Amino acid sequence: MSDIRIENLSRFYTLPDGKRVAALPDCSLSVRDGSFTVIVGKSGCGKTTLLRLLAGLEQPDEGILDFGGPRPRTVVMFQTPRLLPWLTVEENVCIWQHGMGGSEELAGQYLKDFGLDSFRQAYPDQLSGGMAQRAALVRTLSCRPRLLLMDEPFAALDYFTREKLQDELMDQYVRQPMTIVFIILLTTTRLQDLTAALVKQIHIPYEYAFMFTAALRFVPDFIAESRTVQEAQACRGLSAKGNILKKCIHYMGVVQPLMLKSLGRSETMALSLELRGFGNNEHSFMTNVRPAGCDYAVMALFIGLSVLVVYMRIYGIV
Repeated sequence: MSDIRIENLSRFYTLPDGKRVAALPDCSLSVRDGSFTVIVGKSGCGKTTLLRLLAGLEQPDEGILDFGGPRPRTVVMFQTPRLLPWLTVEENVCIWQHGMGGSEELAGQYLKDFGLDSFRQAYPDQLSGGMAQRAALVRTLSCRPRLLLMDEPFAALDYFTREKLQDELMDQYVRQPMTIVFIILLTTTRLQDLTAALVKQIHIPYEYAFMFTAALRFVPDFIAESRTVQEAQACRGLSAKGNILKKCIHYMGVVQPLMLKSLGRSETMALSLELRGFGNNEHSFMTNVRPAGCDYAVMALFIGLSVLVVYMRIYGIV
């Protein structure tokens, strides 16, 4: 397989109203043979469209897509496992036998390497999300692809499962000659994953990492409320035009309500964390509020009354 050359590649779609929309506008890059290429971008920028063009699922409208010869053996792995529910794990993994030209011995070895050897006869609905995606990865690698296209395959998994599968994929990439194009959505990192990464990889104390990611959680709300305040001021005839002093005075009127709302959010969050015992080995509520002597007397009275009512009902007194 030679290097993949992409020059000014474009793909357009026509909407029902006749408007032409560019799903992939003027893309140019080179993918070297045997490389592990990661494409990162925000949602809607054309990553999946590029992957579909590389896989031959769609044809470009403009530009050059040159493989330097015939298209190599290409396999696509999507976000979801896409296992056939009526087949077992082993049957799903070996589905390439129907004209794909894979290796049964290689598939069996992958099942052992990926910890699925004891789940050969299990069905997809009996697997966890991580195990199902692992089975999909085994099926993909068993086809012995020369070009492996991966469209956010681990996006729906938790941080630790995703990290483990990424390590396993890298191990197989070193052992098996192939070219990998890996698609990653720029905004798929969850805050809990970011916190774990800061603690585990950068070795930031958990308290500081949590404070940082907790603050990030409110950034979209902060921006939205800032726009709301500015629009409200504009409706009242307040303008940010003028010299620097007038602009500073205008933005002070925006910052003040935002600061008040931020303080209110911080207090609410702090109370919620305290009630959940965050950062403390024991819950303060359970520590401070304990039954007193009169509480035990009231509980004993109610227990006695309950026993009396049951006794009277049994012997027909009432």
